[in-house]
Amino acid sequence: MTKLGRKAAPYLLAGSISLPFACSKDLTSPYQEPVQTAEQFSQKYTPLLQSGNYSLEEMVADAGAVKLSSATEITPKCDLNNDGKTNVFDLIYFLVKFGNNEDCDVNKDGKTNVRDLITLLQVLGGNYGTISISGRLLDTDTWQSNTELKGWVECLGDTTWTDNNGNYSKKIEKQDLVNLTAGYKDKDGKSASFVRTINNINANTNQNIDIAVCTYLDMNTTPEEFRIMMYDVNFGPVGASDGSMNYEGAKTSRKDMVWYLIKKGRYKDEFTNEQWIKLQEMINKINTNLKKPLPIVTDTTGWYPQPGKADGKIVIERWLYGGAGSIGSKDYNSDGRIDGVFISLLDPVTDSYAVEEEGASALGGYDETNDIRLKDKTIFYEAGTEDIITDADKKCFRLIECIGNEVGQLYPKMPMDEVLKLQ
Repeated sequence: MTKLGRKAAPYLLAGSISLPFACSKDLTSPYQEPVQTAEQFSQKYTPLLQSGNYSLEEMVADAGAVKLSSATEITPKCDLNNDGKTNVFDLIYFLVKFGNNEDCDVNKDGKTNVRDLITLLQVLGGNYGTISISGRLLDTDTWQSNTELKGWVECLGDTTWTDNNGNYSKKIEKQDLVNLTAGYKDKDGKSASFVRTINNINANTNQNIDIAVCTYLDMNTTPEEFRIMMYDVNFGPVGASDGSMNYEGAKTSRKDMVWYLIKKGRYKDEFTNEQWIKLQEMINKINTNLKKPLPIVTDTTGWYPQPGKADGKIVIERWLYGGAGSIGSKDYNSDGRIDGVFISLLDPVTDSYAVEEEGASALGGYDETNDIRLKDKTIFYEAGTEDIITDADKKCFRLIECIGNEVGQLYPKMPMDEVLKLQ
């Protein structure tokens, strides 16, 4: 693509050339919003061109953001001064002609108007017939860029590395749909994350797309083991007696969910003071592993919600005849978000692991895994007696939080293979 000429550019950078329609008034543009259409470009730059008070770099950038329907259909006439080149002198030539209302049909539509100016600026800025896809690569652990790894984004067979802040930008030819694939590598160039592919991106207009990927743990839990664990405990099929959760994919709690701890439950079984304190400690422990800890509400009045009336609550009560812990979750509209949870516990002091397992299950629709390879690597391996939340569990919590908050193109009910694809 043609570059702006270094020698002539200074005459335009501050709008310092004298144009036939320039006036002595210092006009400013009333249009302050991002430019996306030819009409918006005209609103912004007509008064600025009249006053001579404009920035060429900004004008080229704004022109590049405008989608022109003819951008892939014609070859514009940009060598306006017929010197065999296309450069900034053609822009000067055009502005003089444009100011004098003379014919200068760059885009060959039989008219001379602001669309011809936009076309010329797109050609000079290397943006004609192209769009930009940019954004950030994020780690699901932190929801920020991982500065210790090298992020990469691939599109149409071309790979771009992210900068130190996780930003990427790709310029491609306009077309209907493209896919983006992204991930992390370590300093030795080895895969350091699962990869994500974002499919069917509209490539007829500029796009800003953040992509969240899940990085690997250390070799104590291999990527293959983590995938098995995540499929078993969260991404697998979920059923319910009322048929409200009959889908397969990632489950997550509602964004407005709160812990609702009841000292004396519906069966009149009451936590002792020691158990009540321990319960709150354990819920706080789960909260410390979340990016967005859930509010904790304590109720000592004996109130208990009726079935179907616990929207937005993880209700925890004591039940002497229900085993160490049991849970029931409701997704009333099958959108992949758990709307209400009922947890019964026997003794949070002696069975603190049950608080962790059932409490964590309320956050993402988790289930147990019986894979022997995952023993001691997750709190979800069968019933246990240890009070421990592993590194794999923490990564699991943060990943499901990302899904629930729709960070970086993640969303509830996603298949596991779209989130945890091996390189």
